[in-house]
Order: sequence, then structure tokens, then C-alpha cells
Amino acid sequence: MNFSKEHLAKILLSNTFLHLLSFVTLFLSVVCYYSNFTDYNFDNTFNSDSVGVPYLFKDIFKDGGYFKDWKLASAPTLFPDMVLYYILYQIFELDFLTITFWFAVIQVLTIAALSCFVFRKLLPGRSKEFSWLVPLFYSFIFFEGYYYTGDQILPFLISTYCFHTGTFVNALIALSLVVADIKYVWKIIFLFIVSGLAMYSDMMFAVAFVAPLTALTILQPSFFGWKRSFTFLLTTLIGGASGYYLFYSINSNYASNSNLFHFENIANSYNVMTNHILWYLDRPGFMTMLVGFMLLAIPLSLLTILIFYKKLDKRVRYFLLFYFVFMTSTMWAPVIMGNYPFVDCIRYNSSMYFFTTVGMAFVVAVSFGKIIRVEYVGKIVSYLIILFFLYMSLARFKTDGLSNYFSYYPPKVRAIDSICDKHQLKKGISDYWKAKHTSMFSRKGVTIVTVYSSIHFYEAGSNINWFYKGDYDFVVPENLDTAEIRKYFVILDTFKTEQITILKVDKFKYVPDKLFPVQLSTGNFK
Repeated sequence: MNFSKEHLAKILLSNTFLHLLSFVTLFLSVVCYYSNFTDYNFDNTFNSDSVGVPYLFKDIFKDGGYFKDWKLASAPTLFPDMVLYYILYQIFELDFLTITFWFAVIQVLTIAALSCFVFRKLLPGRSKEFSWLVPLFYSFIFFEGYYYTGDQILPFLISTYCFHTGTFVNALIALSLVVADIKYVWKIIFLFIVSGLAMYSDMMFAVAFVAPLTALTILQPSFFGWKRSFTFLLTTLIGGASGYYLFYSINSNYASNSNLFHFENIANSYNVMTNHILWYLDRPGFMTMLVGFMLLAIPLSLLTILIFYKKLDKRVRYFLLFYFVFMTSTMWAPVIMGNYPFVDCIRYNSSMYFFTTVGMAFVVAVSFGKIIRVEYVGKIVSYLIILFFLYMSLARFKTDGLSNYFSYYPPKVRAIDSICDKHQLKKGISDYWKAKHTSMFSRKGVTIVTVYSSIHFYEAGSNINWFYKGDYDFVVPENLDTAEIRKYFVILDTFKTEQITILKVDKFKYVPDKLFPVQLSTGNFK
């Protein structure tokens, strides 16, 4: 019995169990986030941008579409986003609401696990035992959404697919490979593969990993030795270049990246980004602490290297240099390229906010790693901290909220379904923000394709054959040009609810080589 108690005490006070509790807290914070979904969350998570990937998979694997017929965004986000989505969709055969939930859980836990791995590899001595802070600090991003300011942007971005968070995951995978204790030849092979997939998926990998690794190779070659450091960089460059070349050689159906730079937007991009940062600083909550720390940590990490270079452990120098270059390049690249004209462009540098949590854990570990020497006292304090935040996760959990999430039926789509079912309408057109959203959530098989306000079909993010398949019989006029609607269509009836207005029109279709609709009754087109 005594042995059992001692054995149990040893398990409970082990660092492994401490980490397990921290990851459980992070898991519950994500689940709690979904159980607290508001209309704003649903609108963000399932708008037409967000449902692009689910619609692509639905078209190809369920509706018989072909990938070659799609006109896609400039970032394919193949790995890890598409790969993970495919596994959940095709192998586990989950519906897209369930996929979105489990994708979030898996991605967030993966980010935390990779961050923990890097943390433990690059911190010396007792400091690495504080890696349990990493998943705990990541959970604060979700606490922000339902405890503090109510900000939903960062919880959404870290948990969703195809909004450039995959680049952050790839950067962490690549860094983990570089510092991992695996055979050199396997390290090179995997680094080449990951770099190729990452650059093929999203060229922001050059900012998130290639730039920091280049700086480390030049300024910290002694960490691995010149030969190995240069080989890691060369492998990454060749792998990345291969992925980049592959993207442009086989992907004619992706949007062009010919205008990567918009220098005329630099001033506006700077203003938008700084205003966004100031917005976080102005509202009390975890993000105030996170952003405040970020703004201090970026210059201080460089100053620490410069002032205490010889006194720092080489692993700490390596981490600080990676942190400085990663944070600096990620923050400023979208601004210098003029690609931060709107607040939603935070998706381009959101990873700097995420990685700041690792920087915070690093500071705590280095500061207290040598101070807290009493093992049990340190563990007890750690447990109290984790249990407090574990309680915070559970306290806001809503069972009915999670049920509402999995049975979500957007009010506008419900109204469209009701009208179309009653009046036997099957296919229509609308603006961008209602088309895919309606087609994905419709429970009556209603299909809507996207058009510009001029009624010219909108091919970006679409299968071009959608437009030519079948006849159309209704128009959702919101945000479309009224004059153009009257110009092209014979309006037979109008149906209105509080949520939506639908125009029943004389049947029409789109035909190849014509941008505008053809009236079936007259055959006229512009």
C-alpha cells in the first residue's frame, strides 16, 4: 500500500503528468471556444472564404467534379491543411462541421506539441522543464475569446485551415527537424520534403523559416558546425525552390502571383497593422499582455544576444536569434510588400502572435529555472496554476452550445431552403458571400454560384463547370446591381423574408466563352 501511494505520488508529481494536464487545459479551451460560438463566430468560421476547402472536397469527392476545372487561390495550402482535411473527410467520413472542429483540435495541439519540442531542445538544464507553460499560454488565446475582450480573430486563425496558419506549422516542423536528435541523413531527407511541400503550399514559408534559418547559418554556424549548418540551409533552399517550381509548372488553375508587391500600399499597410496592434494594447486582457510582451521582446532578444553573447548558452543564443528574425520578418514582410491594407490581413502575420506565447514561456523558464530549486514546491505551484486555468476552461463550457455548433443551420440558408423548396427553385446566382455558404449548408440541395454585381460570373475559387451545368431559375439580389438584374432577367416573382429576398426569374444559363447569362426563352446574351 505504501508503495502504491509513493508510486502514485511519483506519477502525479512527474513532469510528464504536468504536461498532460497542460495539454488537457489547451484541449478544453478549444472545445470551450466552440461551445461558446456566437453568430459572429459562425459568420467568420463558415463564410464563403472559409468554406472554400470543404466545398472543393465536396465537389471532387461527392459531386463528381475535377480538380483541373477549379480556379483556386494563389496559396494551395496542400500541406498540412489539405492533407489533414482529406484524412478527416475521406478516411473518417466526417461531415464538414465535425471536420472543422477536429481539425481545430488537432492543429492547435500539434502547434503546441511542436513548440514544446523546440522549447525543450533549445533550453538548457532545469529551464526546459517549464515547457508545460507553452500549451497553457496557447490556451490563453482562446480564453481571450470568451473571458476577456471577446476577440475572435486569433482563436479563429490558429484553429482553422487555409488562412496561412499551415505555414506556421511547417516552420515549426522544419525547426524541429533541424534541432532533433535523429540520423543526419534522415534529417536532410525530411527537411527537403517538408521544405518542398511547405513552399509549394504557401510561399510565406520563405518568411517564416527560410529567413530565420539563413540568419542562423550566417550568425550561428558553430551551433551545428559550418558544414552541417550550411547543408541544412542548402537543403531547405533546394527543397523550397523545387516546391516553388513545381507549383508554377503544374498549377495553371491557380491564381497568378505576378503581383506579390504593392509598394504603393506600404504606408497604408503600416497604418493598418500598427492600429491593429494598438487596438489590442488598448483593451485589458491576455492580448494586451501578449502584444506588450511581443513589442518588448523583439528588440530585447537582439540586445540580449549583443550584450551577453559570450555568457549565453549556445542553445539560448540559437533560440533568441531564431525568435528575433522570425518575429521581425513575419511582422514586417506583409507591410513592406504592401499586403496589409485591411484588418483581416492579420492572417498574414498572425503567427507572430502565436509564437510570442513560446517567447513568454522562454522568459519565465530562464527567469525561474534556477530560482525554484525545491522540487515539490515548484511542482505544487505549477499544479495550482494549471488547475486554475483548467477550471477556467470547464467553467465556461456549454453543452448546449456545442450541440448548437454541430447542428448549425444558418438562418439565411434556412430561409433560402424554405423558399426554394416551396416554389421548386433549384439553382441561382448571388454575390460572393452567400453562394458557397448557401450551397454548403443547404439541406434541400439548393445550389448558388457566385457572380459579380454586374452578373458576370465569378470564377475565382470555383469549378468553372458549375456555371455551365444546368439551368438557373432565381437570383439573390442583395449586393448585385439592380439595373443589371433588370437588364438580363425577366422577373416572374419576388419572395421576401426577414433574412432574404429571392427573385424568381425566367430560366437562364451561362455558356462557354460568354461572361454573361443567356435567356433560354430568347437566346439573347450580351
